[in-house]
Amino acid sequence: MPSVREIRPDSPKWSNLRSILNAKYHVPWYFFGFLGWNHNGSYTGILSDGGRKHVSTARYLIKQIQTSDEREDIPLKIKTNFSWDFLCFHVLWRETLTGSKSLILLCFDLAGGEVKETNERLLKRMKDHILNVNETNVHSGVSENPFSIHTILLREVLSIIDGSVWRFRDPLKSLEEQIKPEDDDGVRKQQGGQAAPGTPPPNSLPNTKGPPKQPLTTRNKLDLAKRESIELYYHLLGLLRHLTHGIETMSASGTALARMEQDCANFFPPVEVTAGVNGSERKRLMVDPTLEEMRCTIGLLKTMQERANSNEKRLERQLDRVFHQVDLESVAISQRVLDEIRNNDRDVTEFLTRLTVIFLPATFTATFFGMNFFELVDYPIWIYFVVTIPMTLLLFCLGLGLPGFGNWEALVRKVKRHPEQNIV
Repeated sequence: MPSVREIRPDSPKWSNLRSILNAKYHVPWYFFGFLGWNHNGSYTGILSDGGRKHVSTARYLIKQIQTSDEREDIPLKIKTNFSWDFLCFHVLWRETLTGSKSLILLCFDLAGGEVKETNERLLKRMKDHILNVNETNVHSGVSENPFSIHTILLREVLSIIDGSVWRFRDPLKSLEEQIKPEDDDGVRKQQGGQAAPGTPPPNSLPNTKGPPKQPLTTRNKLDLAKRESIELYYHLLGLLRHLTHGIETMSASGTALARMEQDCANFFPPVEVTAGVNGSERKRLMVDPTLEEMRCTIGLLKTMQERANSNEKRLERQLDRVFHQVDLESVAISQRVLDEIRNNDRDVTEFLTRLTVIFLPATFTATFFGMNFFELVDYPIWIYFVVTIPMTLLLFCLGLGLPGFGNWEALVRKVKRHPEQNIV
């Protein structure tokens, strides 16, 4: 059958088909509208003609995460391609007065959403599974009752949902394995024991007691690490959105199955039988195997949903970790800027102090002899140089005894900082 979206009322191409489906096969009214196409999961069942006719419609929507492609522009290779599987089954079951039974199954949207490459893949998978079960089932065929076909289809639906849940887990597990907790030195590690890109070494923290033992990590690398973390954060937000939507569709499918199980229980009321011999007879209730399998299917779906909920919680924890990691990297950048300012001010102050020591004797001499208590009418200029030069040499020699006073070349290099350390 064509897609439900193609046979909507606003499409005149399939007007005749809509009339046939509605009148002859009793397809529900909402099936041809946007509600039927976009519904996450639903079930409706109607029993008529004294229990000899049953019409049911089941709709499932499954979100898949693709495993073929990987993102190459983020530090962690997390798969990001998604697709939808639209599954819709309409069953018309009849039983004649002579006891013969017939079943008509209409399959819609078994084309893997809008992915053309998967066209007929799901349909062939369902068809092969139905034929295989019908041939190997020694108890009854798929037309024995109106719910046997649903249980057979649900086996494949659960298989698809199970694969989707575990594929959602793969990128999450990859993320947890590649990003390790900090070691004793505070270095973020990846697999193989290597530091993560842009991670500052342990000795890159601000040193308040003197020059650092090794060069500090440049702020450009810290900015790069922060940008990568921010990109990873938004990527995880997108992954969480898809996972939450997948859980929503699973919950809707669970609601549809609960409705189907109730309809099946009404069709197969428990039968009271007497078991035992020689006076030990006991009355027991027999449950139809189809109903029991449907209940088992509901239990399996609930366990899958619990797994999906667990994946969501794990992903939320990773999202919180990356969020706090961005905060820590922002603090590291701010601390790096403050450290640059402090080191730069210290170097400039040291440079100006040395210049002041050199020019202090000349300034002091000129000021001293310019005071009012000196009455030199004809002041010889040579006296100024005789006093200034020895004092300058004396102070310079005393300064050579101080640590690093004579290393002018290193001091000039500190003042002329590298361009990537400029404060903006």
